[in-house]
Amino acid sequence: MVKIIYGICPICGKRKRLSRHHILKWVVFHNDDIDNHFYLCERCHNQGKNSLEELIRERENDLLRQHPELYKKALDDYINGVRAEVKIYARKRKR
Repeated sequence: MVKIIYGICPICGKRKRLSRHHILKWVVFHNDDIDNHFYLCERCHNQGKNSLEELIRERENDLLRQHPELYKKALDDYINGVRAEVKIYARKRKR
């Protein structure tokens, strides 16, 4: 469930509808604790080149560029039959 509240976005300072953002990416850390959330407007969250998500993506890519061997190792592993472990993490629904 997406939690929506109304308030002032801490990034742009505008009064808008705010949505929950995970400080540590849910897809990586699976941390749904309340102290891993903050709220911001959709525009600041994930729209356009100046969004938070774009900044995170840029920094992740900077780290990956420093380790091209990760891609070569993944290809070698894949050629040798290694496959990704597919895990599905369900979020706890709050009632």
